[in-house]
Amino acid sequence: MSSEERDMTGSDPNALSVRYHEHHVVGILDTPEAGEVAVNELTASGFLESEVALTSGVERADSLHASSGRGGLIGRVLQVIDRVGAGGEELEARHEYEQALRNGGVNVLVLAPTEERKKLAARILQQHGAHFINFFGPLTIERLD
Repeated sequence: MSSEERDMTGSDPNALSVRYHEHHVVGILDTPEAGEVAVNELTASGFLESEVALTSGVERADSLHASSGRGGLIGRVLQVIDRVGAGGEELEARHEYEQALRNGGVNVLVLAPTEERKKLAARILQQHGAHFINFFGPLTIERLD
């Protein structure tokens, strides 16, 4: 595993940085150390290690920049929209998370398929200083901070 990303799921770490993270709470922490502390609190609070991931580094930012996060025709349309400077909250969120990685911050991703898990993940991230916390639902992005 690269030193720029800690994938606690054991799955392909490259997949974490470019796909749309449906049913995930995602937040930005300003330092890798803060991210590690938040991740430890999440797992101590009942989230499985396979439900939590921490991404960091310019390489991940480059991957985010190069991808729409979606596959197929939708992905291509989003890439075109992004290139002409248009877009909605999904593209805005992607840019925000990308910039955080470029500035030395980390993104914490938490699988939260229920309302209770979503609230718990957001609360823990907020307690550890996370900002730009969002829940990525099937059709919407909900701001949680």
